[in-house]
This record gives sequence, C-alpha cells and structure tokens, in this order.
Amino acid sequence: MKVWVTRTDRRAHKTAAAVEALGFEALIDPVLKVERLPAPSLSDGFDAIAFTSRSAVEIFAKTYPLRTVTTFCVGDATAEAARDQGFSEVLSAAGDGRAVFELILKHRPQAVIVCAPETPAAPLTQWLTDEGISAHELALYRTVTICPDTALNAIDNIDIILLHSAKAARFIGEMLRTKTGPYTVKRLTFTAISKACAEALMTGLSDPADAERENVSEISPKVLISQFPDEASMLMLLSDIPR
Repeated sequence: MKVWVTRTDRRAHKTAAAVEALGFEALIDPVLKVERLPAPSLSDGFDAIAFTSRSAVEIFAKTYPLRTVTTFCVGDATAEAARDQGFSEVLSAAGDGRAVFELILKHRPQAVIVCAPETPAAPLTQWLTDEGISAHELALYRTVTICPDTALNAIDNIDIILLHSAKAARFIGEMLRTKTGPYTVKRLTFTAISKACAEALMTGLSDPADAERENVSEISPKVLISQFPDEASMLMLLSDIPR
C-alpha cells in the first residue's frame, strides 16, 4: 500500500522512513512550503514566548538570541525543537492552539511573545489579550501551497494520504475535487492529525453542486482522526490498517 506524505520537505523524509518501517511504501510530495518573513525588531519586557510550530522555533532561533524566558509550546515535537535550540525552560501543551492557551493561563506570565505564521490557525494572541495578559504577535513565516503534480499523477496507485495541517488538508481536498473523480476520493483513506484538519479536508472536497446530487454520502472518503495531535498518534492509526 502506498502512503502519500504531504508535509513540508524538511520533515517529510523522517515521516516517510517511519511509514516504511510500518510496511508501507511512501511517496513524498509536499503541498506546502515555508517562506520566512522579514524579521522585526524585538523589544524588551517579555517574560514568556509561545511557539505554535517547529518552524516558528527554528526561524526565531536563527534570528533572535533570547533563550532564557519561559517557553510555551503547542506540542511535544515543538517543545523538542525548542530544547534543541537551547531554550532553557520549555513547557509543552501536548495539544493544539487552545491547549497552549490554557497552559499559558495556568502560569499567567506578564507579557508573551506569540511566534506564529502570518495567518495563525488559532487566535492565540487575542485569547491572551482578552484574559488580561499582554501578548505581542510575531509573524515569522508564511506557508505557501504547492501543486502536488507527482502525487496527482500517481493518485490511482495511492491508498492513504497523511494530513498534518488544516491548510494542507483543505488544499488537498480542493485538488482532489477539481483534478480527480469522486470515486477516486471514496477509495482513499485519509489520516488527519486533528478534527480541525479532517474538517478542513471535507471543506476542500465540498462542492456547491453536491447539495443537489443524490447519494452524496456514497462517495464520502474514509477519514481517520488521530487521538492526539501529533505524528506518533497518526502513525498508530496507520499500524491498524490491514496491508
């Protein structure tokens, strides 16, 4: 069985190796790429940093020397990246944007730098501000979609698609809807890192014309949702799929 690894190229090879260790064939064809944004100056007075992704950690570490304040991370992989970059006090929310928000509330720092993409998946800065915590959003990068020509050309031989982000999932849904047939979609199995990711896929797959077509449910894809929002949990779902 062939698994399409859709995540950004810097992480894709590690994922592909894990997929193949489970007995699958992996096809790497990213649908997103990361573009750094111009680095703004960083003022003093912050006693905490929040990272919403590994990309945010890596770009921040290349740009700023700050390492000693409390560092809140959305998940364990992001926390691992922060420790690797020398951040001294790292806390993991082991979840999503809401989870890291709740973790920050528990510790209630005075002022937080929120390191995020240009278009955040969750309004963490606003949530913190609403709770009376000073928060400054630092947009470090943007993600740009890439047409996955290799995977689309091989779609008839692909069985499973891994979805690591909502933006990627929606884009893949749109590509499959416009460039393949509905019964190709029904044949596929999608493994989503979160419920939000699965919902984004369905949004991408939806078409206003579907509302007028009979038996739409008959062409709905099989979507498996990870119990926890991390790759290890996604791979556990893969291990349960018969080969």
